[in-house]
Amino acid sequence: MIKFPDKRKIIIALFVLTLILLMINIILTKIYPDAIKKEPDYLPPQEIKERFLSALASLGIQNDWISEGKLTKKFPSTLKYYFRIKVPEDLPISLVIKEVENSFNDNEAVINSQEEKVNGKNFIKIFSDGDLVFQAQIDYGDTIKRNTGKIGIFLSNFENVGEPEDSILLSAAELFTVILIPSEKNVLTYKKIMKFGKATAILLNDDVNDTNFKLGSSVSEQRIKNSVKEIFSKFPAASMFFIDKNSELSSSSVFKLISNEFIKRKVELLDKGLVKDVSSSLSENIEEKFEKEIKKLKNNDSLLLSLEASDYFKIQPIIVKYRKIGYKFVNASEIIAD
Repeated sequence: MIKFPDKRKIIIALFVLTLILLMINIILTKIYPDAIKKEPDYLPPQEIKERFLSALASLGIQNDWISEGKLTKKFPSTLKYYFRIKVPEDLPISLVIKEVENSFNDNEAVINSQEEKVNGKNFIKIFSDGDLVFQAQIDYGDTIKRNTGKIGIFLSNFENVGEPEDSILLSAAELFTVILIPSEKNVLTYKKIMKFGKATAILLNDDVNDTNFKLGSSVSEQRIKNSVKEIFSKFPAASMFFIDKNSELSSSSVFKLISNEFIKRKVELLDKGLVKDVSSSLSENIEEKFEKEIKKLKNNDSLLLSLEASDYFKIQPIIVKYRKIGYKFVNASEIIAD
């Protein structure tokens, strides 16, 4: 009778062989990384050109700052496109190059995108199948500027954001101001915000109900003075104060007294109407409303926008998009000061 090998031994042998082949592959990868690298897919020069121009547009570079040069005999015969680009001084050329590089995947026809300096000039060269097919000269233009504006963002109802979302939000590198209505709960919220170094603004409206902060015609004159004093005591680093002009408090008989208490402290009580609320509605989501307001912004103008704190991360991609174009997202107090 023919004796067959033990199945268990066969399985073990195959397993060991697999491990050996895997180790050989890892070793070869480290010794000859270029030898086993996947060959890049071919990308037509026209596609390279379109992606390049799209990258420029995403940075707010206008069409009249871009000119296509004539190909002469001094260029390699493989070159299909040559451009001259002017960029404003607030846009680092290194950032332009990075944006172009990010427009192509590693496995595409673009082998590399590089910056060279020849006689003080900056060049981007893009290769396909080893041939130079696209070249651009990039220089700063002394008189050109991108269409820019300043936007200050306020976040409302921050106290309703739970853990750990509130800490994640406060850890964000973006600049924003948290609007707080005076209350004992918001004293704790304020302290947490201060630990993260974010700005706060205080809003006076009909929702100020806690005893230590209570305002309104039903409260005595001395009580109102004490309430204002308590507000300044418990929120000492608030960067600005607002009054809701649509509130009953604003039209009450005691509002003049409240205003005088702020005047005594040389603090301006601002109209909340200065801030455009773009919170989500049934007909329009936050992303649509936020971007619509930014698009209305004229060159060098400024804008104050307010939204629910819980919606902030929804608008972050829009902030990134418009910052690349040249818009500045600043602390709201900077816009108020202007």
